[in-house]
Amino acid sequence: MQFDKTSVGIRERSFVDQIDLAMQMVRRRFRPWALYCGLAAVPMALLNHALLYDLIDVDYDYEMPLRYLWCQTCLILIEAPLVSLFFTPWIGLETFFDRPKLRGLLASVWKALPSLIVSALIVRGVGVAWAVAALALLARQDSEETYFAESLLPLIACWGVLIQAIRPYLMEIVLLERPPLRKKADQASLGQRSAMLHNVIAADSFIKSFLVVCLLVPVTISLFGSAVFVMGTLSNIWYPTWITWLILYPLSIWIAVAFASTIRFLAYLDARIRQEGWEVELQVRAEAARLHERRMMGMQ
Repeated sequence: MQFDKTSVGIRERSFVDQIDLAMQMVRRRFRPWALYCGLAAVPMALLNHALLYDLIDVDYDYEMPLRYLWCQTCLILIEAPLVSLFFTPWIGLETFFDRPKLRGLLASVWKALPSLIVSALIVRGVGVAWAVAALALLARQDSEETYFAESLLPLIACWGVLIQAIRPYLMEIVLLERPPLRKKADQASLGQRSAMLHNVIAADSFIKSFLVVCLLVPVTISLFGSAVFVMGTLSNIWYPTWITWLILYPLSIWIAVAFASTIRFLAYLDARIRQEGWEVELQVRAEAARLHERRMMGMQ
């Protein structure tokens, strides 16, 4: 691993520069970006559809499945941090010109599984949202008309967005640094490490998270409108169909969320540079590696 040679320049950047660099990263690394974000997003999208499929009871030519779209949007917002489950470890290694394989990424995620369960499924509320949607599905199958999911999922989504604003780099800490859940003699716990990084920049990270959410709205609308236009141009069908609501709409949100995760990764690097002098640490580690290599060569 080359600590002083990186594919992404390790330096301080403004928020606008981070957004610009995120767009360049998506353009230059589109195939791995789409692949690794898709590996995480596709299973969750299928699960969401399985939990909400019975809410689709409209004539697509004349009506919108509003209950389905509402619950789908809430679930995606809750699940948003998990879209970077495989992309974050990949880009973390690729930054240092290390080419990780899928097996290595799976092993990395497996090692971080306990922390992921606590930070995402419990604290973030992803597991709670799935449980609520599943209970609502069972209630509807028992012929009980209920708005249980429609009322609770927005509250869970608001909680998830709040946690994301307060602790925006929790997923990066879990996947890249992999601190233990409990403090060890030589290593801080996940909670302590998160507090060390976030407490000093709480106001700044909250504002950035709010701006990212504001950015996601026009990005999603643009993606959805473009997809509908392309579909209409190719098929000459200009009225909404099941493809419009069941595929294009959630796909647009997932793509916007994946782009937001790229911005978040760059913001995480910037936070470490500003708060911990990470670029200096990398230079020191690179020099230490070179000295060790020279010493080994001298002993031969």
